[in-house]
Amino acid sequence: MMTRPGPRPHAVLALLALLTACTDSTSPSGPAQGFTITVRYVDPLQPAAPVVGAFTKAVATWERVIVDSVGSVPVQLAAAACDSSQPAVHETVKDLLILVHVRQISDTVPGQSILGESGPCLVRKPGNIPVLGVMSLNSTTLSSLAASGLLDDVVKHEMAHLLGF
Repeated sequence: MMTRPGPRPHAVLALLALLTACTDSTSPSGPAQGFTITVRYVDPLQPAAPVVGAFTKAVATWERVIVDSVGSVPVQLAAAACDSSQPAVHETVKDLLILVHVRQISDTVPGQSILGESGPCLVRKPGNIPVLGVMSLNSTTLSSLAASGLLDDVVKHEMAHLLGF
């Protein structure tokens, strides 16, 4: 007759110590920091409160979706290198910096207003994850978007494009 040996006390203690030491860290120095999106308004005047609120909500949404930091990258970019409204950028960017510009955007299809546009300026190699991007909102549609309750969705949608979706 064969029997299975029971657990050895020292093996059980070693396993418990190993499991206790485990974390959900993706870095050797401790728990991973979450993905950070920094929004910077580049116009001389701060946008209206509904626009700022829409960006705050969109950032919170995407920071919940993208959970891990991709790290910091030094950025040296001359003014207007990516967009005519883009100021010079000389800083280290953690995860993503979005430069926001509110301006009149010309319609490309008569009778259909462009609500906004966005895209990355710099992406990480390898991986194509954006470091810096520009978002423009159409100043002629902001009031109607805010009044209809669609402004939050438009900003979240444009931010998704900038992120690569």
